[in-house]
Amino acid sequence: VGIRILLSKLDGVDKKKYKKGILLDAENQLTVLAFEEGVEPDLNKIFHAIYDAGYDPMNYYQHTGQTVELLDYTFTEK
Repeated sequence: VGIRILLSKLDGVDKKKYKKGILLDAENQLTVLAFEEGVEPDLNKIFHAIYDAGYDPMNYYQHTGQTVELLDYTFTEK
């Protein structure tokens, strides 16, 4: 199953943005998720969806409105 399909099924993904709420940048190996306003992303579910799609999630960045920050998150495989 593709990464876009798995990630777009997560609660709160704003499917009106990007392509079903997901922007894939294969060249830079980045995935951008758009969430509906007020939704707090569940990092555990995000990382597991990426892992289940066959990828190893490495970093988590969050746009704060002004900047993009690298956040600490420890992913534990199932």
